[in-house]
Amino acid sequence: MVYKVSYDKKSIDQDKFEFELDGKTYKIKKAKYLNGREALALVGGNLDATYNLFGEEGTELGDAVREVPIDAFRDLVNAWAEDSDMTTGESQAS
Repeated sequence: MVYKVSYDKKSIDQDKFEFELDGKTYKIKKAKYLNGREALALVGGNLDATYNLFGEEGTELGDAVREVPIDAFRDLVNAWAEDSDMTTGESQAS
């Protein structure tokens, strides 16, 4: 029997992590549903790529997360990862 890789939970919103920022609620893809490229950027400590996981610069969410203090953004990233029973990697600069 062939193993079928199943990862699509979009139809029932099971792939979303919700958080509030400045009184607005946002939804982003849960950490456990990252693809390989996204996961490598996250654990590699690429800050720009991590911001982009939340939203591209120039989008409402992307701009909003870039305005919060770095400690608050780090806490958000950790909460997002913990929601998927994951941990984030330490950047090489830390």
